Amino acid sequence: MEKTTIAVSKKLWQELLSEKERLGAKTMEEAISKILQEYRESKRRIAILEIIEKNRAEGFTTVEELLEDRKRWGLPREHS
Repeated sequence: MEKTTIAVSKKLWQELLSEKERLGAKTMEEAISKILQEYRESKRRIAILEIIEKNRAEGFTTVEELLEDRKRWGLPREHS
């Protein structure tokens, strides 16, 4: 990976340093990778919650109902 230098505000730099410490990262590169990984995981969770919210509007009242419906859609269909 090539080294890239960017200018950031002191406030942002302090936030990055505190995140680096919180994550237990040894380098800033490692901290940024971990932050991006957390971001991707959060995006997946948000997408799932949006699907649940959309399906509640369609009549599913519980997560179990939603998962059961999705499971049925995933099963192979019998062809007549």
